[in-house]
Amino acid sequence: MCLISFATLRYFFFAILLAYLRLKVLIIVVLTASLALVLFLATPLLTAIKKRKVEKEEYQETLVEGGIEETRPSRDLTEKEKTELTRLYRESKLIGENLVLIVIAFILIDLVLISLFLLNIPFLLFAIILEGTAISLGLKERSRYLDLRSPAFRVQGKAIKEKISGKRRDYYYLTIRKIKFSEENYKDLSNFYFTINDQDEVAVEYSPRTKHVWKMYKTQDLK
Repeated sequence: MCLISFATLRYFFFAILLAYLRLKVLIIVVLTASLALVLFLATPLLTAIKKRKVEKEEYQETLVEGGIEETRPSRDLTEKEKTELTRLYRESKLIGENLVLIVIAFILIDLVLISLFLLNIPFLLFAIILEGTAISLGLKERSRYLDLRSPAFRVQGKAIKEKISGKRRDYYYLTIRKIKFSEENYKDLSNFYFTINDQDEVAVEYSPRTKHVWKMYKTQDLK
């Protein structure tokens, strides 16, 4: 009888211990998830607060300096830069030069696919994606066309660093006087990102409509 009582007691002891461990794990999981959620929500908020603070400081700086560091025309594009801009947007240039033919082709394709809608839903979806891509690229042609005839602009100010973690890689951004630059605008941005500290003074020379960056470098405040 005593042995049975001892075995029963030991069983309940281990059952309570297991329940305690499970509760402890659950609490840790909940706290970790809550902390992750807070950090996830707080990071954009803190970045926005930091941007607002820098914008106020730079606004006061602009009043004192007369806007010398604000976005402004700086110089003409070199022939090499014009060639590079044309190369980067060669697809939009091709679409722009053949816009009439492309529109006619899209209309004919749509008429055929709509008439066979029930039999060709995958083809219709493919056509919509193709047309959407072509239109998106074509819209860039105006920006490229205007930037080829525009001087390079220059902006200078405190760089706000941002990093967004993706599934396969991290994405880097720099915001300078409300203008946000990404690796799409400057292919070496991810390398430059690690050469500066947050809120270092940075100058950027870029084309205003495509936002393609020609030069990005650390500099000194002009005040």
